Amino acid sequence: MTYQLRVDLAGTTPPAWRRLEVASDVFLDDVHEIIQIAFGWTDSHLHRFGCGPAYYSDDTEYYLMDFEVDSGEMGIPEQQVRLDEVLADIGDRMFYCYDFGDNWQLVLWLEAVEPQAPSARTVVCTQGDRDGPAEDCGGIGAYELIEALKDPTIGDPETEIEYRQVLGDIDPYSYPTTPFDIANINKALCDFDRHVDIGQLPDPLADLLGAVRTTSQRRLLRRIMGVAMQDPVLIDLDAATTAVRPYVWLIDRVGDDGIKLTAAGYLPPVHVEPLSPNSTSPTPGSAWATASNSRSQYCICGNPHSEWACCESTVGVSW
Repeated sequence: MTYQLRVDLAGTTPPAWRRLEVASDVFLDDVHEIIQIAFGWTDSHLHRFGCGPAYYSDDTEYYLMDFEVDSGEMGIPEQQVRLDEVLADIGDRMFYCYDFGDNWQLVLWLEAVEPQAPSARTVVCTQGDRDGPAEDCGGIGAYELIEALKDPTIGDPETEIEYRQVLGDIDPYSYPTTPFDIANINKALCDFDRHVDIGQLPDPLADLLGAVRTTSQRRLLRRIMGVAMQDPVLIDLDAATTAVRPYVWLIDRVGDDGIKLTAAGYLPPVHVEPLSPNSTSPTPGSAWATASNSRSQYCICGNPHSEWACCESTVGVSW
């Protein structure tokens, strides 16, 4: 099914809002990313969903991001809850809070339910009004003051006085709001059309995706994974053998007993020498290695020009 949602930023006059057509089976972690895009935020703060009589209520059930789950907060992980499990009937609503400091409170209303066309996009923004608030501007009150002071049609001396009392001498234009632009919003929302079902991912990939904390980076990684799962790239045996050769060499080198680091926390020279470009020993190719201190991080890289990354208690290899 396709849901028509209206998302209102509570406390704004006139309302700052967006209307969305979204697949009913998306999970709430997707809805979080959709809201971030629709209002131009950068996913730089904590957030939480709630369903009940009000956002702050003993009777409200909360749906939590990973950080809050890991911190022991009471609630259900948002990635386990589908949108149509919370909103079922026209008129149903739920709450979303972003940035517990600025305390942006949004209300999601289910306005309509329609059969989902085969060609329908996962999500599209169809209407809305007002720019998205700047990050860390101080909340609703500050947002309204900033917008009023930047509006040449208002010109209210009382507004400037109040602004100075609240925000001091800070230039209101230093708070970059995000212009409401449907074309730009929908361009960013296109990423959801290449959707990856997290439940179908191998555990290491699911863990990797869960470790990415920013919306833009997570969206990019999900898109890459979605494309790879929908359009797999087939490689021949020789290419696969070449690709895994450095890892196989390293695993064989480490063996069942592992490699003991030197007192300074480095790989012993006997293991580093074969990785030298000048070595005559059989190696994965021209390669070099470094190991850090007591955190036991290793990096194996193809050459000084290749990209490389250290991973705690793991090995990163490129060539």
